[in-house]
Amino acid sequence: MLMFAAISIAHAQRRGSDDKQSAFLGAAFELGLPSNSPISVGYGASLKGEVPFAQSVALTLTAAYMSYSYNDSFISFAGTPQVLHPQFAPLKAGIRFQAGPGFYTEAELGEAIRLNNGSGGLFDYSVGLGFFVPVDRKSVLDIGIRYEAYSETQYRQTALKVAYRFGW
Repeated sequence: MLMFAAISIAHAQRRGSDDKQSAFLGAAFELGLPSNSPISVGYGASLKGEVPFAQSVALTLTAAYMSYSYNDSFISFAGTPQVLHPQFAPLKAGIRFQAGPGFYTEAELGEAIRLNNGSGGLFDYSVGLGFFVPVDRKSVLDIGIRYEAYSETQYRQTALKVAYRFGW
């Protein structure tokens, strides 16, 4: 977090009011569609900070909340699980590449902290792509898709994201 703040302050000193190189913050709704998993669906929200450090390249920090629901066949097989909705707080750092006007690709690594169903965290990685729909001069809708996996193989998903992203 300190590195993110230091980079933001350093870039703020060099930016002019019309410079497109600015820091961004986004809030998103996310829907996860698990693959090869006893999980039927995941949903959650996230906050993402982004600081450009080179042309078309930015560092990202993401904090999220995800809740998953088991599918009916798993519940029938396992009996009555103690918790039907595993919940995680993924914390990730990554890099975003502008692939063209309004399009990007990104990769992130981090840890998904268990909020129930045990303790500790799981290694978390994701890769994705998306595009921006301009709202005004400094804000956009960020629509994206990503593949995400935790170190426990039952938690793999293709996630859809819709975010409001604004810069300063």
